[in-house]
Amino acid sequence: MVALAGARTRARRPAGPGARLSAAGAPLAGAGVSITDSAIPELDISYFFTRNIATELILGVTRHGIQGAGILAGTRIGRTWILPPTLTLQYHFDGSGRSSLMSARA
Repeated sequence: MVALAGARTRARRPAGPGARLSAAGAPLAGAGVSITDSAIPELDISYFFTRNIATELILGVTRHGIQGAGILAGTRIGRTWILPPTLTLQYHFDGSGRSSLMSARA
């Protein structure tokens, strides 16, 4: 079993040009949203069943506030949880026939 610790950052971002806000089906021209930022600790736990097959549990959640921008500036839209706990199944490739117990991802 391998355990890794780290941190992730979620930054405040305005709605992009592809975002469309509407109320009762009517578009809201000049309206936007932004989400609060946060740095969170994260714990990754990997368990290797064989030299190449593993599972990884990613633990780390953070709560964010969603605020209005543009004509909705100052309006609290809501709150949400980001980065829910995730369980992945992995296959580790190794051309030399040897397996590494550590993996990297971006």
